[in-house]
Amino acid sequence: MIENYTDIGASTPEAIKISRKSRELISSIIGDRSLEDRITQRCVIATGDPSTAEIMRFQNDPFQAGLKALERGAPIYVDIKMVQAGVLKKGHTSPIEAFIDKGDELAASRGITRTSAGVLALNEKLSGSIVVI
Repeated sequence: MIENYTDIGASTPEAIKISRKSRELISSIIGDRSLEDRITQRCVIATGDPSTAEIMRFQNDPFQAGLKALERGAPIYVDIKMVQAGVLKKGHTSPIEAFIDKGDELAASRGITRTSAGVLALNEKLSGSIVVI
């Protein structure tokens, strides 16, 4: 188990207690051996679906890349506004923007989703950023 882990989203005694209980339950299902396990736990908690763990894959040291991006204030792009609302605003200065609404005209002209059009519209800005789907 990774010691001294703190859920930076939990700031009240009740929230910390709930976070710890959730982590205990999920770590008994997922494991608690690595950073990958911690991220997987968080995704399972967020979705409420343990099968999420079965589809997650980590390649090319995403933790170090993500931390470096946050240190330099790289933008965080998310697919939808609900995800934007869920990204913690603590511990970094990165702006958080949603793809949706960034390419509405493109979506209409190509007959694609607004989120897909937003990705296309922001294409050149995505290099070096953090993308959350």
